[in-house]
Amino acid sequence: MEQHSQTNYTPETRKVLEGQLRECYGRVVYSHKTHEKCSDILLSRLSTIK
Repeated sequence: MEQHSQTNYTPETRKVLEGQLRECYGRVVYSHKTHEKCSDILLSRLSTIK
């Protein structure tokens, strides 16, 4: 199997990684919230049609 090389973890690289994780998490949360809002709108339209 292939050995993975370790990188030197410094406070700066940790901050960069944390920033990337926060950004990804924020995008997922935002997408989930917009899908929920869209679902609410479509459910209200459905109830109006029925």
